[in-house]
Amino acid sequence: MATPPKSAPADRVPGSWAAARYGRTGLVLLAIASGLALAGWAWPSEEPAPASSGPALALLAMAGLLSACAIVFLVSAFVGPRWFPRRTPHRVFCVSLLLLFGGVFVALALLEGPAHPVYPLLTCQNNLRQIGGLLVAEHAAGRLRVLGGAAFLTQLAPLVIDEDLKVFLCPKDPGAPGANTRDRIHCSYRGPDLETARRFVDGTLPKDAILACDACGDDGTVPYHEPGLCVMFASGKVECLKRGAPNGAPAKVGPGSLDPRFIHLVR
Repeated sequence: MATPPKSAPADRVPGSWAAARYGRTGLVLLAIASGLALAGWAWPSEEPAPASSGPALALLAMAGLLSACAIVFLVSAFVGPRWFPRRTPHRVFCVSLLLLFGGVFVALALLEGPAHPVYPLLTCQNNLRQIGGLLVAEHAAGRLRVLGGAAFLTQLAPLVIDEDLKVFLCPKDPGAPGANTRDRIHCSYRGPDLETARRFVDGTLPKDAILACDACGDDGTVPYHEPGLCVMFASGKVECLKRGAPNGAPAKVGPGSLDPRFIHLVR
């Protein structure tokens, strides 16, 4: 009498279906990871090095983690060619889920960190917003002096604690020191000339007049931010304006600018 075939253990199921499914999933993840890697390397960046911007690094990080997930799936597909433990799919799922969550956190950190090209622009706008708030408050209190250029802005330094003296520094200013001190304060922004400063102190300057902006180098032609020019209005409002003169000439701030809004801004 023939012996009946032994049945599979209760905790195991035939592996062909699970292995095929995990193999397909691994290949799909590898294809997605390859696309993300190509997108990361092709992402345009302000920096000279390839793939140096925040979005590019985030895409490359996600590609690497998805590749790790794909390897886990592919290895699981080929482990145990005849029998496939029931618990293995759950383990694979948990490991892959942890890797994906790690990728999301890494991507968010890269997108929000200083590597992102927008980060210096937001920092610069925040600096001008703080300076504008102090100027408006000191003007209301009648304590502003009529000074020209950056000195009109740095007269606020006594109101700022030592750790916050970086408020006068633009992160993209190539001539800025690592930090400001009480003995030496570098200002990355242009301030109003004497006549404009006097009108602001007297209260006769229109609220929509530009009171400060990026210094853009000694000659006013070196852009600190590719997206635009950070400016602060007499009302304390801060915006990022698109660079360029009205007639299409090269952008410049300060005396000699073809844009009348920037002629009165000096170092």
